[in-house]
Amino acid sequence: MKVESVPTLKDGRTLREEVFSQWHDLRKAFLQDTSLHGWKYVPCQRRHILVRILWALLLLTMIGVSLSALADLYKKYYSYSFITKITRERKQQIRFPAITICTLNKFDISEQNLTNAELAYLRSSGYLAHILPQVDWDGEEERELDKLDNVKFWAGGAYKKEDIFKVIFFKNNRILQESLNYSQKQDHRCFTFNANTDVNALESEQTALLMSIDIMQDTYLEGATYEAGVQVYIDEPETAPSYSDHSLIGVSVGTSTRIGLTKKKMKYLPDPYNTRGTDCVDTTASDFVNPLEWFKVYSFDGCLLECSNKAAMDACNCTAGWEPQQARVSLRHCSVKDVKTCYDQVQWEARMGKSCACQYPCEETSYDIQVSSMVLPSKVTFPFTLLNAAYTPDKIRQNYLVLQIRLASMVVERTEHVPELELGEIFANIGGQMGLFLGASILTIVELLELVAACLLTSLTILWARRKRHG
Repeated sequence: MKVESVPTLKDGRTLREEVFSQWHDLRKAFLQDTSLHGWKYVPCQRRHILVRILWALLLLTMIGVSLSALADLYKKYYSYSFITKITRERKQQIRFPAITICTLNKFDISEQNLTNAELAYLRSSGYLAHILPQVDWDGEEERELDKLDNVKFWAGGAYKKEDIFKVIFFKNNRILQESLNYSQKQDHRCFTFNANTDVNALESEQTALLMSIDIMQDTYLEGATYEAGVQVYIDEPETAPSYSDHSLIGVSVGTSTRIGLTKKKMKYLPDPYNTRGTDCVDTTASDFVNPLEWFKVYSFDGCLLECSNKAAMDACNCTAGWEPQQARVSLRHCSVKDVKTCYDQVQWEARMGKSCACQYPCEETSYDIQVSSMVLPSKVTFPFTLLNAAYTPDKIRQNYLVLQIRLASMVVERTEHVPELELGEIFANIGGQMGLFLGASILTIVELLELVAACLLTSLTILWARRKRHG
């Protein structure tokens, strides 16, 4: 498009008329040369006026349709819609999960000479607390429990690893009981295998963990629990055990139970999509810093556990013994009464969201679980290598269980939420609308910018020529 200078101006024409005249010529030249389809037919004098009107109406209609489609695209983008992608990938090796075993009975009464107040407190802390008489917190029992050191009390009734776990095999190798980590679940007794495994410690298919467990029913407190067995939780290594129902497996005593695990990963979108139903934190982002001090890997359960315990420690100025050792070295021990009337209450309020602002991670790992079990022992073969030879078959049925956990499949299922409209798709949609309805492209936008620049340059040239003429 050529912009001619205007050295002289015709007499009797105003500046506005001269500028508009030049703009008109530039517009005609643009419509004749532009890559926009149909635009050159509107000013064409060789065509009948009705044809030119029809072309103008058609072009205006296409502009309206294109703008409407772009408006719908705008609304769709800011509705933050998403799609779910599911992929399955077969791995050669994957990381073996952390296995947490919790006994149903919380306190070993075999080594303790407990008072009536202590027995009443243990029963009130058990699974049948809602149907048993409660502790008298305004009488003699309250005064006794106020003097009872909670940390020492529960430590005195702790189960020993070697008493519960008789035999442990992993990948057909004997594992010492000392390799299990004691995991705090308030006043529960939980032990974790593979809690701090190396991130590069990958296992192949059919890798199995075999445990022979003695639940020691003779040490159970009457009225504290009505079931016999263990609770099994499956989590990722180096994270806090979740202790939630979705990862819980109940294993009955007197059985040989096989558990097959298939790994699954889920990835949600953070704000503004909030595909989890609430905002989540992207723990895989390069700028993410784990705020937890007690756990190497961030998790919602770990955040809630650490936050609620710290809130209770600060409010009650004592430690209940549920926290890591390094977190409670400078605090006094809570009494049993402190725990019941202060620690538990503050912790519950914190967990309900009054002081803990914990977010779920956007990416989580879970496991599909397949469980099968058989009666233990059989009448024909007595498993002396796994069980206590001093026990009779009836004793074994009342106290023992054999647990085998293995990787059932190396196929990892990944479910991922992704935005329905990403940047590339937005440009593709805009380009498609412009090309379909207007025959336009990015180069057409350059042509329009050239027209605007030419109009401005022409206006400045005319203005400069007039000023020069009139001195």
